[in-house]
Amino acid sequence: GNAAELVVVDTLPGGALVVRNPAEGVWDRRPAERWTVTEEFRIGRVEGDGPDAFGQISGLAEDPLGRLWVADAHAAEIRVFDQQGQHVRTIGGRGEGPGEFQRPTVLLRGPDDNIWISDGLLLRWEIFDSAGVRVAGHPEKGTVGGGIRFWTPDRRLLEASVRVSQGAQGLITHSVYHARRLEPDGTLVDVDSVPFPDLPEPPSVDFRQAGTQGYRIRTTLPL
Repeated sequence: GNAAELVVVDTLPGGALVVRNPAEGVWDRRPAERWTVTEEFRIGRVEGDGPDAFGQISGLAEDPLGRLWVADAHAAEIRVFDQQGQHVRTIGGRGEGPGEFQRPTVLLRGPDDNIWISDGLLLRWEIFDSAGVRVAGHPEKGTVGGGIRFWTPDRRLLEASVRVSQGAQGLITHSVYHARRLEPDGTLVDVDSVPFPDLPEPPSVDFRQAGTQGYRIRTTLPL
């Protein structure tokens, strides 16, 4: 039979996909189409000091050079690691000035190939190039926290927002994505608002920390 029919795919309310592969192994039925997951490097430690000792990882992004940017919300900084897992630099620190953070939560690689970092407390984006130099900053338009932020292929930045209006039966809550387009000169221009049901989140994967209640990182799949 069709191997794909044996795979169960569930879509969670937030748009994340959960794929369940049967015990007999669907991937082995079509060797030419088999996916292989290979560990390239590993960072992080349970004890000790150093840039790979994290307090609370809140976001991940890969820059154009294949380096991994890791947000540590506890330390309010971003740590960059190369393709061998070696620490390259640390960006930011606790504060409210340009290039500083209170709680970095979402990391995105923008259409300009810069890394966009959302601060959930300061409600702003801090933008850095691949050399770790701050190139811009923008206020956030989204009012919903978490990872409900992403770019579309036409250079629109979508940020989840909740709007409340007065209806005949009382207050009505509208959940929308506020959309801004990145212009060639680096400015963000308001475009429109898109209702949630019309534009679901792209496929994503959740990383959950063992031994905690509800703590997770959500990142989109590079597919």
